[in-house]
This record gives sequence, structure tokens and C-alpha cells, in this order.
Amino acid sequence: MCGILAFFDREGHYKGTPEELKKLLVELSFRQTTRGPDGSGHVGGAHWGICHERLAIMDPEGGKQPISYQDSDSHVCANGEIYNFRELLKKHDLPAKTGSDSESLLLLHQKLGPSMMNELNGIFGFVITSNDGKNIFAARDHCGIKPLYTGKGKNGEIWFASELKCIVD
Repeated sequence: MCGILAFFDREGHYKGTPEELKKLLVELSFRQTTRGPDGSGHVGGAHWGICHERLAIMDPEGGKQPISYQDSDSHVCANGEIYNFRELLKKHDLPAKTGSDSESLLLLHQKLGPSMMNELNGIFGFVITSNDGKNIFAARDHCGIKPLYTGKGKNGEIWFASELKCIVD
């Protein structure tokens, strides 16, 4: 089990620096470290950020999150397991760089967009975003086994988290 925390302020109401936002998100994400004691990661900008608390099960080295590609403007944080990720990578001829099922989410989204959900078999919650934080795709498994809470802040900002205590005081 891993933990996800994501913040998106599309309207630009957040007035802190990117460093201040990162500090805030890392502090809030720390509330869910019991979900993933094996590492943490963050990526973000002036008005967005995603954090990940990791329980390393698949590909302990290559599966560190958020997974970001330099040749792409996308990033992913995921919790759960995609049971058929190897089959989907082969079916769609996608060149994975790691053995992580989370990477497959990023690759599938780049190729199929939201219709990728029709092919996923597993238990999961994830957030995929663009470099500017304006394009967001978040989803959870079809049965809702893995949590992905959502919230809207007082200024219209959007929050996602694996645990409610990260986004509600």
C-alpha cells in the first residue's frame, strides 16, 4: 500500500513560492507515511504538486515515484497493483523503462488517454498530471478498493489523497 497526495490550483490563487508549496505538501503527505515507509517523492510547480509515500514491492529501484519522463510532460503517482500491466505493455507495444506497474499507467495514458480505464485489471488509485499541473487525470479501481479521496479548497483548488487526514484538518 502506498500513499498519494496531490494539489492543483488552476486559478492561481496560491501565493506562496514553489518551495513553500512543496514544504506544505511534504508535511501533509507525512501524515500517511505508514502507508509507505520505504521512500517518498515529490514533483511540482508554482501551483501544483504531487507527493508519494512508497511501500516498495515491485521494482524497488526503478519504481520510485512520482514517475516522470524527461521526454514527456507527464507524471504519475499510484497506489495499488495493475494485475495485467505486462500484457497491456505488450499489447500496445509500449517501451517500459522499469518493472513498475505504475509506469504502465503513465505509458497507457499517453497512448490511450482516459479510455485506458477500459483495459485495466487491478486495485489502484492514481493521479497523472502534466508539467504545468493543468491537465489532470485521476482514477481509482472499478470496485473502489483502493482509496482516492478528493476535495475542493476554499479558493477552488483541487486535492487528492489516499488518506482523508492529509486534506482535512
